[in-house]
Amino acid sequence: MASAEENEDDDGDEIREDAISIAQVVQGQTFFNVNKNDRVLTKLTTGRGLNRHAAKSNDMCKKQFWHNMQVARREACNAAYAQVQRHAMEAAGEVVPDNHKFRAARNGDQFFVKGGAVEVQLEGMTVLTTFAVKGDLFFRLDTQTVRQVIAAIRGSPDIVIGSPKRKRRRKRKGGSLTPQRKNCQEEPEEDAAGEAETSE
Repeated sequence: MASAEENEDDDGDEIREDAISIAQVVQGQTFFNVNKNDRVLTKLTTGRGLNRHAAKSNDMCKKQFWHNMQVARREACNAAYAQVQRHAMEAAGEVVPDNHKFRAARNGDQFFVKGGAVEVQLEGMTVLTTFAVKGDLFFRLDTQTVRQVIAAIRGSPDIVIGSPKRKRRRKRKGGSLTPQRKNCQEEPEEDAAGEAETSE
């Protein structure tokens, strides 16, 4: 793959086809792969090169875009496959209520969906991705989509990592909190001391 500097146009939002990562051709349409560890994409979106050092995280990996896009794509796949199931049931003469709950989509269901791709709407943009509920992201290869994806990653906030949840202490049947192990070990000693005083 050529360097990012060699593949940027004047506006910085273009990537030549020879710089595109792994591509897929699905039913006549070409899709390009977008992932967190692509050095060309990292340079275009963050302005810095990809750092593979274990102690230093890639800035592009921290973007909320990746989680949001995975969720949006999964929802689009579920909706597309639900439509396929509805048409099949209605063709068989079944009455399908509006609130019928369909099976969630799986990666193998792509062959039932027209074009093997789904439209995903996220943060004001509409892009075409390959049908997949999990795994790598593949977008249709065209100038507009490339620009939209790069702009979305650039403008995406970093993931906010919440504080770890504190473990709740279990309650005994009587309603009192379960004593800590240290206290449980000390109780027999106190009882033994009390018995000694009574015997005296």
